[in-house]
Amino acid sequence: MPVDHPLAARETLLLSEIAGVASFLLEQGPGAEIAQLFETHGYGASRMRLTFHRAGLDRILTLVRAECGAVLMLEGASDTRCDGVVHREVHDDGVPLRVEFKACWSATNKNPSLKIFLDILRERHPDYR
Repeated sequence: MPVDHPLAARETLLLSEIAGVASFLLEQGPGAEIAQLFETHGYGASRMRLTFHRAGLDRILTLVRAECGAVLMLEGASDTRCDGVVHREVHDDGVPLRVEFKACWSATNKNPSLKIFLDILRERHPDYR
């Protein structure tokens, strides 16, 4: 969200607090899954001010910096930085919202990517099984 937004001073935000904030979702990538997550928690399209965009995250962040709204994205994209924009985690009932994903990996695949990926997950989310 824009650094000057009243909610930007907080480290974590409640789902109910961002329901009224105009928010962008990326058409490409996990935008639909994020929208579904909000709907699952009782914040469907009628309660959220969501707009899907085809632009890339860098373009959307410039809209956020211009105070046109916030962007809802996964933690993995939070390394994408933009001056004037801050990243905040969204919680519901004191628990961070999570989009569930599953992956399959062949035991015969010797590519080391899976181990690196799992090591990163364990480091960032030691409580997540």
